[in-house]
Amino acid sequence: MKIIKIKNINVFTFDLPLKKGFVLKSTFIDSRKGALVEFETEQGAKYYGESSPLVHFHRESYSECIKQISEIKELLLGSPHGFYIEVPEEKKYDMEDFRTFFTRNFLERIKLHEPMKNPENIFPSVRYCFEMIYLCIFIKNFDFIRHYNISAESFIPLYRLISDIRQIDYGVLEEEIRSGIYDAVKIKIGRQAPECEISAIKKIINIIEKSNRKNMAIRLDSNMSLPANRLTEFFKKIDKEYIDFIEDPFDDTSFYREFYEKTGVGIAADESIKEFIDLKKMSFKKNSGEFIKALIIKPQVIGGFIDSFRLLKMAESLKIRTVISNIFETSISVSALCIFIYLTGSRETSAGLDTLDSFLKDPGTVIIKTNNARISVCRAFENLFKADYSVLKKCSG
Repeated sequence: MKIIKIKNINVFTFDLPLKKGFVLKSTFIDSRKGALVEFETEQGAKYYGESSPLVHFHRESYSECIKQISEIKELLLGSPHGFYIEVPEEKKYDMEDFRTFFTRNFLERIKLHEPMKNPENIFPSVRYCFEMIYLCIFIKNFDFIRHYNISAESFIPLYRLISDIRQIDYGVLEEEIRSGIYDAVKIKIGRQAPECEISAIKKIINIIEKSNRKNMAIRLDSNMSLPANRLTEFFKKIDKEYIDFIEDPFDDTSFYREFYEKTGVGIAADESIKEFIDLKKMSFKKNSGEFIKALIIKPQVIGGFIDSFRLLKMAESLKIRTVISNIFETSISVSALCIFIYLTGSRETSAGLDTLDSFLKDPGTVIIKTNNARISVCRAFENLFKADYSVLKKCSG
């Protein structure tokens, strides 16, 4: 058994301005606040985890996360035998192995203390943060790169995100679609006048047809901002053949079934995922599988990689599509998501990670996104283990 001794746990905070703010359910967001937790070993290695809760996605606030992270830090460092992590000598590579590794080294230790006896008391974004740290330790010490034959040609495909239809350069978009850089385009709707958004979607469909990219998919996302009747009328005016699905069409989820029956457009559960999925039993509630055609899985919202993997397996068994996504997280967190995608083998569907250009500054030190709209797995791996502290503020204590 290999022993990794942790010398210190450092907590850094960040408040990263976005290049362009956005509205999420009437809340204007122009920056992302969060914490980067660092495990520092006696040998000088550093492993990071991120907690950056987002309003409307998390029940916990930023300040509550900082408080809970500090409590867990004290629990881990307060052991009379010191804080160490046990790494088995035999090589382990898959998510089931990681679950065992995390349970033994983290959950079984903190459950000895109140109020951490019940893992559900750990906030989802905090649980994600510590799972991310242990995932980094896991892949670093179990030779992830060699086992999965990661090379310079190993990539995670992304979809094209259009947050504001007013900013579309149709010439650039046409070249991207024609060249096959993207397999899917995601368009945020409900932010401009309906006729403007309908016109933009029609133009994009026309580009797809002209480019002979019949397999190109359009995904829509209204972030629950549109009333059901307006959205039903919206879909009467566009060709639904190219619409892959719409994420959380409106706030009242009780109308989802009726909307699907009227429009034939499948729904992807995103913010609403916990309303339709029992995460304890990993099963659908109330036969919602009839109209839920895809799940948008955000591990920081779900509460870590372990439950996200269970959700992936459940969806796979029911032949429901999945998209791994994020909530405007730093490139270090996005790098961990890329590794997770590789570990789970869910690389066929374009990931929702095309947010890396949103920040003015980022604590990551490696540019992981390539010019052809993919993320390099090699660069993502490298980016996990070194932070730019100039954009971070160290917490005292």
